[in-house]
Amino acid sequence: LGFGRANIAEVMFSPYLFKSAAVFEGPTYRGRAFGLFRDPVDREVSRFYYRRGAEHEVANANTYLPELNFITIAKYSLTSFWEGNAVVRMLADLNENQKPTIDDLELAMEI
Repeated sequence: LGFGRANIAEVMFSPYLFKSAAVFEGPTYRGRAFGLFRDPVDREVSRFYYRRGAEHEVANANTYLPELNFITIAKYSLTSFWEGNAVVRMLADLNENQKPTIDDLELAMEI
């Protein structure tokens, strides 16, 4: 879109760190980044309770999971539904199917 080069914005919000950084590449249109991160455990607990009751999202098979009404949060954390390492994956530019490595963790900590 030429958004960074056009020098028309001072702030941009996005959950996509690497794609956002590309908008401001170049010597004359540099940007600064700051991050707001939700506690990963709090995020997963919230996700667990949301997915138990998200009946309005029946069309999305990965969101509404009524079977979660019959397990504890502790058991949920041991299932494949537990997203775990979401912040590391986001900072290391991994998709949800990629498992983070130690190198990814170190990169995320450096960022």
